[in-house]
Amino acid sequence: MLFDDKSWLRENAGSGPAARAAIGILVARGDWAWWYSPSYGGLLNALETAVPPSGVTVWGGDDAVLRISQWVNTAVAIDAARAFDVVSTSRTDFRLKIGRAVWTWDQVKEAPEELLSYLLQAVPNDRTFFDWPQRRHPRRHTPERRGGALVVATVSGGRGRPRQSDPSLVVSFNADASGNIADWQLDATVSDVLISPSADLITAGGFKTQVVVLTTDDRNAVLGSLDKVRVETGAQCIVRVPTESGDQWMRAFGSAWASRSVRVDDAVSLANDQVGVQGEVVAANQTFLLGSHRFVSRRSGETYGDYQPRDFARRRPSSGDTLASASKIVSTRPPPTARVLQLEVRSKDRVIKSLPQTGKFDINVFI
Repeated sequence: MLFDDKSWLRENAGSGPAARAAIGILVARGDWAWWYSPSYGGLLNALETAVPPSGVTVWGGDDAVLRISQWVNTAVAIDAARAFDVVSTSRTDFRLKIGRAVWTWDQVKEAPEELLSYLLQAVPNDRTFFDWPQRRHPRRHTPERRGGALVVATVSGGRGRPRQSDPSLVVSFNADASGNIADWQLDATVSDVLISPSADLITAGGFKTQVVVLTTDDRNAVLGSLDKVRVETGAQCIVRVPTESGDQWMRAFGSAWASRSVRVDDAVSLANDQVGVQGEVVAANQTFLLGSHRFVSRRSGETYGDYQPRDFARRRPSSGDTLASASKIVSTRPPPTARVLQLEVRSKDRVIKSLPQTGKFDINVFI
């Protein structure tokens, strides 16, 4: 088990995921000011600053975040959890991107699903996704589109005969459009969207695509094949949906993505709410994710400029609702890292850009 929040936070163990999410964001950003002057207000301000205009916020930075129970005391952890709940629920566009660095951490390489499941206790699964394990620039392939329609392909299953497939995604893409905006093809080598029951079938078949949709209950297998799928297909996004009610979910997902012109993870969230099945964006290029509301609608010849994002954050439980009184400090050891993460010059408690010619000033080195 990666985390034992019960031993760390005792009766406040439920705050562990939010606390670790908060501190992982700050460590990834190189912000250690909260460590030297810990306060709820300081943590709240630091997290608000850490969330960029896009809402996509990187988590990770250093594997010390896996061991914060050794160097973050209980009171600070609880304040961090409270601050994270406020920040993450106040931004409807908030998304947690588990950074590429985590794939180099031994504990995560062995159990990425355990880390993901843990963080999903703080952020909904349709708001959390992995960065790709490696920085790749695979070649892009363009399918032969009839009339500009998206090519949606399904994998036959590799048993010498076509796998019985319901092109639910194509039906829903075309349902609200004047004319077809998507065509369905079985085993198309190059496509815009590729649907398969497993990653192995995709990588063995030489398929090229932009979006992979895996209909499988095996999240571990998907996480373990991310880099291979990325290299082989050139995919910019991988979506996973459990097999239960998969066709129904696919119809709801396609309808939301095409007719409401939302981003792919918003479409996943809407389908999850409608069907009660927990699909998820497993990994994605950030640029693709942020522009994915145009992926389908740009081919329909229609524009959707009045869509307002729903308040997805309201579905996230708040650890602040059930916090017990802060326990005594359980650890005061400094952060276990020897790398220089940030250097700043302060004069009268303010960060300055250049060294003053006179007077006193402090140089803070965060390692």
